[in-house]
Amino acid sequence: MNLAGVGRVQTEARLPASACLDETRLVGSRSDTEGVEQMSLEEIAVADRKCDACDYVLQCGDKPCDNFSEADWHKLERAEKRIEQLEEAAKKALTQIAALTSEGAFTDMKKRLYELADISERLRTQDNRSTADPMFCVQEKIRDYGYHQDYAEGHIFAGQEGEEYDHRVPGSRKVYYKDRWESIRAFFTEKAANDYISSMKHRHGEMRTYVEAYLRCNEMMRIRKWLMENANA
Repeated sequence: MNLAGVGRVQTEARLPASACLDETRLVGSRSDTEGVEQMSLEEIAVADRKCDACDYVLQCGDKPCDNFSEADWHKLERAEKRIEQLEEAAKKALTQIAALTSEGAFTDMKKRLYELADISERLRTQDNRSTADPMFCVQEKIRDYGYHQDYAEGHIFAGQEGEEYDHRVPGSRKVYYKDRWESIRAFFTEKAANDYISSMKHRHGEMRTYVEAYLRCNEMMRIRKWLMENANA
């Protein structure tokens, strides 16, 4: 732009080079939220490209007064880049809002609420086996070998390759054992525990459900209470 014909340019106002574009007024000094909520992008562009020396709105390629230095020009370029970043952030925000308000998102949310309501109903109506704040555990039977016969629960005959027999065969030896139950999973409801046993029995040995209490497990107790009181609301 030819500045000779711009009547608003007051070249006699001789200010320091930094006066033409105060860096503290750039969009980069604002948070993205403040920039989008308080001013439109066009208003931001005008406010941050206004020359303090001559009150002229800087345009690309303009040099409104003789005091506009190379450093000021770089500040203007940074302001333009920041505005582009704000525009991109606004587009992403609109995309995310559209995703959250889509029909699919509402359907998924509705499904999850029904699942929570189902858990809540089971918590209120199931048999807690006379236990306060019950935790339904799935336990697997584990057999430990090497016990002395006086402390063992039984014995097997083990072959040379580790195979087990319930009777003596050539080359086998008697090995004493003791069984114990080990908790491998924990659930809020007995139904969930039984569902796990049904679906995962091919990956475990003998399994059972066993109830323990969330004693002093304050976080789990609060979650369980919230599910019982609120999930069905």
